[in-house]
Amino acid sequence: MEITAKLFSMFGQLLIFIAILIILGFVTRKWIRSISDYFASGREASWLIYGLAQGSMMLSATTLYFAPGSAIIWGFWTAFFSVFFAAIGYGTIPWVIGKMIRISGVYTVPEWIEARYDSKTRLAVTIACLLALWGVMEPQIFGLGHILSALTGVDYVYCAILSTAIYMTYIFLGGLWAIWVTTIVMGIIIMTALPISWGWLWSAYGSPWDIISQFANVARMGEIGGGLDFLFPGLLTLLAMWLIIPWGAQENWIKSVAIRNDRHLIIGSIFSGIYIALFFTWGLALYGYYALAAYPGVKFDPFAAFPLLVLKAPLGIDGYMLLLLMSAAFTTTGPILLGAGTVVMRDLYQRFVKPEATVEQLVLPGRILTVVFGIISLITALILPWVTWYALSIGAAFIIPTFIPIIVGLLWKRVTPTAAFISATVTAIVQVIWIALGYDATIIHPIWLGLALCLSLIFIITPFTKPKYPVPRLLPTPTATATNGGDLRTLPEEKVKILEAVRSGIKTTAGLIDTLLLEGSKVIKLVDELEAEGLVEREGYRGLKLFKLKLTSEGAKIIDELRPLTSEERELIEKEGLGLVTLKILDAIDKNPGKPTVELAKMIGIHPVQFIAHVDLLDRKGLIKDKGLLKRIILLTDKGRKLLERYTHLLKTT
Repeated sequence: MEITAKLFSMFGQLLIFIAILIILGFVTRKWIRSISDYFASGREASWLIYGLAQGSMMLSATTLYFAPGSAIIWGFWTAFFSVFFAAIGYGTIPWVIGKMIRISGVYTVPEWIEARYDSKTRLAVTIACLLALWGVMEPQIFGLGHILSALTGVDYVYCAILSTAIYMTYIFLGGLWAIWVTTIVMGIIIMTALPISWGWLWSAYGSPWDIISQFANVARMGEIGGGLDFLFPGLLTLLAMWLIIPWGAQENWIKSVAIRNDRHLIIGSIFSGIYIALFFTWGLALYGYYALAAYPGVKFDPFAAFPLLVLKAPLGIDGYMLLLLMSAAFTTTGPILLGAGTVVMRDLYQRFVKPEATVEQLVLPGRILTVVFGIISLITALILPWVTWYALSIGAAFIIPTFIPIIVGLLWKRVTPTAAFISATVTAIVQVIWIALGYDATIIHPIWLGLALCLSLIFIITPFTKPKYPVPRLLPTPTATATNGGDLRTLPEEKVKILEAVRSGIKTTAGLIDTLLLEGSKVIKLVDELEAEGLVEREGYRGLKLFKLKLTSEGAKIIDELRPLTSEERELIEKEGLGLVTLKILDAIDKNPGKPTVELAKMIGIHPVQFIAHVDLLDRKGLIKDKGLLKRIILLTDKGRKLLERYTHLLKTT
């Protein structure tokens, strides 16, 4: 009878939870119109949603059984710092690299790699990126399936299939929008279930101080397992992992793409770091010691501490702790699954299969490919369980071939595509062999091997190979002859659109990608060609400057001939850095406060993705502000209203 009541308590809450997630998937499905909506939620995410998603992602199913277990095995401080370092990484690094991601405009890590290096390096990093994503996702499926099986008595295979099918369903329907909305539900569960469970444990077994005192010999409070060595879970290795993962992890990358602006990104990152530090550092470690108190004299697997506590919990609390576990798993596996789908769609399908597909035509393939990756990860977790013990090491190790080319490429303009390709490829292969031989647990963790090897190869090869930047100038410039009586129509239309956009104030590659509705690497290739032809130039070749453009005098001359301006339009561009379309958008926002961005774009007569480019420009100039937890509501600032009043006459003449 007791078992039946307990199962009813857990399953009852679980079924309600599942129903809510699936319903939210169907709700958000209506918000998907293009691939930008599916993978980047139309770039409407607020700082609160972003911060909640990043922080909740840290509380994975892996963390829920690793942190309590590591506290028992290696000591409290090992468990504490394994989470605290994540708070530092997620709280600081994303808003540094996130600015670069946003201004570059690319959706994936490999896409950025091609923008900075070349296509063959992109392919190598695509493979590394997918292996890294699989290496993180497969253990989540394996771990959650076994925990649910232990709690419910249902066979592992069914538990793994059911839990995976749940988040694959709502992500298939609503993409990143579904992840944002379900994160609100799961974030509430996490922030309430943790204190509720701590309160029950305190009342049932004593205060944390009593527990620590009671199990002083077992708890090893003063010890740090692994110390400062270069193995796992040494503190240096934990620190390196959590400072590197946010740079190269695709699931973090796509969320940076999706956020509204840099201000929301910075606030959201800080919020996620505080969220992790407050809720997950000490509290998760204490679950391990409370399990010792709940099962005195019983030998058990330390990593089973949390599931064992769920079995001991009173009716009602047990089911809510199960929801905590499910929320922890889904807030991690969901973004990983979507991140993998983004890579498969952008870096394989769109690049090699349907390069001319529109943003609308890519929605269904994006959904299907995302689910396919999830099914592959599920199959390996079901039929190759031994792979799980290598998967996490592979996941962490394969971040290196993406991390090093990114950081070096940002800081050193001389680094070459050849050096990036060889270093990424060789490092990935060596790390796989290292892990297969078992050296990751006995000699040195592969993350350190990868750092040393990848950096060494880049610095050795670069001086002997040809750099991509600065772009060599073509002489004579093919398009330059057009200003001397040649045929201006020979300049491709896509290049004309780039010149026109830059003249109108859209001077970042992100804005150009949105304006042209093309894949990022194609736009950057066009920019490289325009730079070689002497029509545009970058602000620099390091950091954010690589993705900021301006017209040369010759480029300005050509676009003025191709797309003549009235004197008033020229005044708007020269004094305010805005084009007429952007001014029309400002006017539409003023006349329709609170109207959804999709409807505003329709009123102006441009694509919603193109609308984003103009909104970003208005936001950077301080002419608009926004509000709204989910959907972005745009309003004019006083500065924007004054500018609109000065140029209202232009709208009347067009």
